[in-house]
Amino acid sequence: MLLLFTGLLSFLEGGVSGTLVLFSLRALHSSELGYGVLLTCGAAGSLAGGLCSPWLAQVLGVRAALFLAVLVGGLAYPAVSITTSVALACLLFAVNDMTVPLWNVVASMARQVLVPDAYLGRASAAFRTLAYGLLPLGAVAGGGLATAAGVAAPLRCAGLMIAASSVLCLLLPARETNRLPVG
Repeated sequence: MLLLFTGLLSFLEGGVSGTLVLFSLRALHSSELGYGVLLTCGAAGSLAGGLCSPWLAQVLGVRAALFLAVLVGGLAYPAVSITTSVALACLLFAVNDMTVPLWNVVASMARQVLVPDAYLGRASAAFRTLAYGLLPLGAVAGGGLATAAGVAAPLRCAGLMIAASSVLCLLLPARETNRLPVG
């Protein structure tokens, strides 16, 4: 299930990433520098999320940490899509991007614990292939959606789909997630 979920997140993130510059310039009316600041705020959020991820996983547990990462990350996108403030968009992208390392740290840890050692290399390769392979396909789909429905549509669509799918994290079997070390 983590593999399929990783693929879904990657595809949807590709749709946002592929159209973000258009959203920034056309909907937020930012400059090229403003777009760079938006990306920088996301990167700062990722750094902060990376530092907090082990602690959050330990405090919340595996399922709750994955659920929180997906729900909060997903809800940030529709919020970005309705703002016209570059500053608010920067803050929301920082929040969204804080959740990415939380997902990556906890999902990677789960994969390493749940997959037998003999298959770990193949499982890791499958995750990377799906994650990196679906990014450009998502970008193409996001471009098509932006063309058909406007530059904010990929943010709305991805955000709502990501947030709605967060409940799948709660379906992870407790007997498996309880064996995961989180500290």
